[in-house]
Amino acid sequence: MVGGAGNDIYYMDSPADLVSEGRDGGHDRVYANTPGGGHLLAAWVEELVLLGTTFFGIGNASDNLILGNDMLNWLDGGAGDDTINGGCGNDTLFGQAGADLFVMELGTGLDTIGDFMPGQDRIQLLGFGIGSFAELQGHFRQVGDDLMIELALGDAITLTGIDKASLTATDFLFG
Repeated sequence: MVGGAGNDIYYMDSPADLVSEGRDGGHDRVYANTPGGGHLLAAWVEELVLLGTTFFGIGNASDNLILGNDMLNWLDGGAGDDTINGGCGNDTLFGQAGADLFVMELGTGLDTIGDFMPGQDRIQLLGFGIGSFAELQGHFRQVGDDLMIELALGDAITLTGIDKASLTATDFLFG
C-alpha cells in the first residue's frame, strides 16, 4: 500500500501487508489486525492501533502514537518522542530513545515499563483518582531493583530498574 501527500489510514490484516510512505506524506495511521502476530510501523507512519488478537507493535523513528488492545501487548516506540497506551491487559512497554509518554488508564492491568527514564519520560495517570505526586508516592512499593506503583485493584505499573528516590513530580501527569 502506497500513501499519498495527505493523511492516510491503512487496515492491515496480514503480516505480508506493507506500507510505503514518504517524508511529507501527511499524518498516517495503521490499524493492525494480524491474529496472533504484530506490526512494525514503516518509516514516516505516525500511528499504530492494534486490533483483535494482534499482540505486538513496534514504532519507528517518528514521534509515534501506539495504542494496544485487550491482549497481553508488547509495545516498543522506537526512536522519537512516543505516546504509548497498552490498553487493557498485562502489557510490556518500551519507549526507547526520545522523551516518551506512557498513558495508564483505569483498567490498564499489570503493566511493565522496561526502560523508563526519570527526567525524560513521563507517565500519565487517568481515572485513578490520584491528583498529586505526594499522593502517588503512597502507592509506591520497591521490589528489589524495580518499582511497583499500585494504582487500583488489578492495576499496577512496574518500572524496571527504577528506585523510587529517582522519581519526581515532573515524571507524572495527573488527570
